[in-house]
Amino acid sequence: MTDHVSEQLEQMTDNPRMVRAMRDTFHQLSKGVAGPDLAEMAEGVLKGDVPIRDLARTSAYGDALGAAFERYREWEAKLEPEERQRLMDETRKTLEGDPQGDKGTRR
Repeated sequence: MTDHVSEQLEQMTDNPRMVRAMRDTFHQLSKGVAGPDLAEMAEGVLKGDVPIRDLARTSAYGDALGAAFERYREWEAKLEPEERQRLMDETRKTLEGDPQGDKGTRR
């Protein structure tokens, strides 16, 4: 179901951890964690009905994506500087780890 998702993501980045994180994000979104519109979008991506690159070219999900980004910006603005830095460091460590240890996401 998601092989085509990994293939599309691998065309955008050579970082297998980023591919995994983005693929996992689509799975989370498909469960409705960010609302029904983004769940529909993610389901379309996972089923192969919506190419990932088309998400930036269409207005179909623009309002939902814009609202989600705004919620994120509001949440981030409320973080203490130390907490923001901790989260950034944690994310960087997750995404920049040893890609050789990530077998199975690249062919």
